Amino acid sequence: MKYQTRIILYYTTIALFLSIIMGASIYFVNSRNTQKSRINSLNVTARQITTQFDDKLSGMDAIIDYILSDSKILKGITMLGTASDGTVPDDYIASAVSDIRTGLNTYYIIDNTFRTLFYNQNGNIVSSYPHESVYNVVTDKIDIDSVPYISLVAGKGGRSVLVGEHTDKWGRKVGPNVFSLIKEIQGHKMGFIETEKGIEELTEMTGEDDITDYFIVINGNELLYSSNKAVNDNNIESFIPAVNSKDVIHNDGFTIVGMNSDKYDFYVGVMQGEDVFRAERRAVFLTSVLSLIIVFLIGLIFIILWSYVLVKPINELRKIVEDTNLDNLNETPESGDMDGQSDEIRALAKSYSDMTNRLDKAVKNERRSSLLSLQAQFDTLQAQVNPHFLYNVLNIISARGVIDGDDVICEITEALASMLRYATNNKERYASCGQELEYLDNYSYLLKSRYEDKFEFSSKIDEGVRDEMIPKMTFQQIIENSVKHGFKDKTDIMRVSVTGCDCKDHFEIRIEDNGTGFTEEKIKELKQKCEKSRNKILSGEMPELEIGEMGLVNTYMRCFILYNDKLIFDFRNTEEGAMVVVGAFR
Repeated sequence: MKYQTRIILYYTTIALFLSIIMGASIYFVNSRNTQKSRINSLNVTARQITTQFDDKLSGMDAIIDYILSDSKILKGITMLGTASDGTVPDDYIASAVSDIRTGLNTYYIIDNTFRTLFYNQNGNIVSSYPHESVYNVVTDKIDIDSVPYISLVAGKGGRSVLVGEHTDKWGRKVGPNVFSLIKEIQGHKMGFIETEKGIEELTEMTGEDDITDYFIVINGNELLYSSNKAVNDNNIESFIPAVNSKDVIHNDGFTIVGMNSDKYDFYVGVMQGEDVFRAERRAVFLTSVLSLIIVFLIGLIFIILWSYVLVKPINELRKIVEDTNLDNLNETPESGDMDGQSDEIRALAKSYSDMTNRLDKAVKNERRSSLLSLQAQFDTLQAQVNPHFLYNVLNIISARGVIDGDDVICEITEALASMLRYATNNKERYASCGQELEYLDNYSYLLKSRYEDKFEFSSKIDEGVRDEMIPKMTFQQIIENSVKHGFKDKTDIMRVSVTGCDCKDHFEIRIEDNGTGFTEEKIKELKQKCEKSRNKILSGEMPELEIGEMGLVNTYMRCFILYNDKLIFDFRNTEEGAMVVVGAFR
């Protein structure tokens, strides 16, 4: 037997023995870590679902507080509470009911609940309008004792009480299953505020993965919802210890972790079948076996390479390659650092060093090109709204106005010239919202000159928004688009308003009008164009726009180049007309 073959056999035996030990170690370590990771995942899911349900209840609670903070509604509730002695005229009672109904049917309340109700001990009941008219309340009087869960709320000192799954029985047709948050209004016969949400909203809550089920227990031992049929009203008592305990519980083939809310009286239990854990352990075992085989084969390959006395220089060069990244491309060793090795190894080291130097230069050039390309995109878009050539025309018109003694023409051309100086100033591509508003004064003057009393403009922006930066002429393009397209078929006074809101984590500017609004086809078309332009900008292309398409799409592209993924940009119809929202997250 050759000496080289004997060396290979000796080291192959050692490599096999070490591979088995390593494979077994990998299995035990990964198996333990996998189970720990799965438990952590269940805890994260429980925390996520608890937070989501907390948020739903907080939103319902906020609606109740919103109602009780409305002085007009509260005055009507107080009047209905004192109406039982017959001293309050019927028209006063009717007016109070009307005020409460108006307050309950705001967009904020209707859009965020299935139904919101007020009822009191005198039998008065007022409801918000659900989205389907068949669920509307058809009576103005109820027997409060007929409300099955009223005893849970009465005498709770004004604390909001969560009521479990029940059907909405207030309308002409029995509604869907809902859950409620109810608060008793403090005072003599002041009544109750109840806000409902559909039980199907609980199916929309999600955790960290799709193979986890959950259930929600309220008021100590009442099952509100379960995504797994294994948990139901008949056996919920056996699962309650799991959600009350901080430990992991194994019950009826499930692994269960629980979490309780700090705000409301409910618990969330997250459960997963033991078969999932077994499947993961099998996967870990197969991975360990595969790792054992791979490690053994790699060891065998290295043993063979060692037999040809090539392992050491190749490993050194391999280590250099593995340690190379974009931050140290110019730090790779020269061929002189490989002295003592064969000519081939030194030549390879030199070639690699030359390659990394070329790559380092290419990366720097690419970064520089990307910045220049992005700046060129912005300049191209900005140039679309900078008509410099109009200056000469305005000078001619203004001169003619002076000759003819027409002060209005002079004022109009002066306002328009001021606008153009602002728009064509290439030293600054962006402007603050405060500067934009000053510029809008000139533009609104021009519109008033054109439409006279048929045009009204107003603005109100929070101080915190005035210093926020935005592409120049953003507001003007949107208002121009509104005046041009939003009032084609209307003879009413054209009203346009600009409102700026300084929120906690973002700011937004709302431009609203009382025009005809967008058609569904136009909204779909504009969103498609914005998405197409966004994709082109991200791919490094410059979107091309035809004349007539420089309104919302142009504004969107310039704002996207400035804010990227932080951009807030939306357009939709309102009850009075249309609204465009522009802003950004901080």
